[in-house]
Formats: sequence, structure tokens, C-alpha cells
Amino acid sequence: MSEQDVINLLKNGTLDEFLDCLDFAPVGVIELVKRFAVQLPLADYDKRQALKNKTGFDVDAAVNNSGTEVDSKQEAEEKAAASTPASARRTTSKYNVVSTTTAAPAVATEN
Repeated sequence: MSEQDVINLLKNGTLDEFLDCLDFAPVGVIELVKRFAVQLPLADYDKRQALKNKTGFDVDAAVNNSGTEVDSKQEAEEKAAASTPASARRTTSKYNVVSTTTAAPAVATEN
């Protein structure tokens, strides 16, 4: 089965066709089914349950986790930026280093 065949099976295939796929397809095809079940996501509840029963893969949990990770990371970054004063968020120095060698200190002499 190609990737397009797997997508078509998930979207348009019957439950019996899907169960046959889960029972007889090679491991690579099953991995494609899992991947596309999360990416699309798989809308058919019966197919989600069949996938969970046959492989132990919970599509609902995977979909929830994939969306939550992105959202929580973005929220944390926004919260950190909002709570940090603008002066502390500066990423570059406001001074330019002209030379890294140090000069001898000037000595004042009295005449």
C-alpha cells in the first residue's frame, strides 16, 4: 500500500477493509496508518477503536498530546516574554568592543 492508499483507507474505506489492513498488512503499513491517523486526524470513531484494540495505539491521546505540546510551549514563551522587562530581554550589547588589548593606565604628572 502506498501512502495515498493508506490515506484513502482512513478517509473512505469501510471498517471491514480497515480491519483487514490491521490484521494482514506489514508493520510498515501499520506505522503509516498510525502516522496518518494522527496527522489527518482519523475522524471515524470505530476505526480509532479498532486501531487501539489491534495495536494498542490510542489515536485520541496522540492527537491531544501533539496539539498540547505545541500550545503549551508557545504559551510558556509568551508568558516569559510578558513577565520579563524589556531591558532584560536585550540580546545584544549596547557597547561595541573596539580592542581586546588593554592599554597601560595613564599616570598624571605634576610639574
